[in-house]
Amino acid sequence: MRDCFDGASNLKQKNHDRHIYIPIVKLTSLKLLASMATFGFVYIWHGTATYILIWCILNYIGIVLEQTCSPLLSVKKSEGIKFFLDWPRRMRCFFGAVLLAVSAISNFYFFGGKNIGDLFFRRLFADNLPNTIILLFILYCGAQVSTELCPVHARKCDNNPIKMKY
Repeated sequence: MRDCFDGASNLKQKNHDRHIYIPIVKLTSLKLLASMATFGFVYIWHGTATYILIWCILNYIGIVLEQTCSPLLSVKKSEGIKFFLDWPRRMRCFFGAVLLAVSAISNFYFFGGKNIGDLFFRRLFADNLPNTIILLFILYCGAQVSTELCPVHARKCDNNPIKMKY
């Protein structure tokens, strides 16, 4: 999705992938180790401040969760009751909501600094449970809508005559 709207960010990510991530994966076949090395580089590159370390750790945790949960949730649809066949999608959307919350918090750390990140972290995870449940439910609904619209967006992105190539 990033290819369709953010060419500069995509170029930076491709450079990190080309120079750090891909050589480590080719050498060791360990994607999580390659991701850790890439975030380590980002941490040093942007300065060794606490809020950047927290940003790197939260994003790495998100990648670890995504890598470990994806195989568990990629169940092929077979014959059966539709209610039970929709559970993999529901679980993907639930984990997507949690990952979106963690990603948003990590970006508050990165762009706002440690104090702003701590404020949002406390408000989300330590303030009060009903507010956290409501927020996660709203993010879950957003993940459901995103899952439904993903094929439509992919078609629009494929037909886009102005595609950035790097």
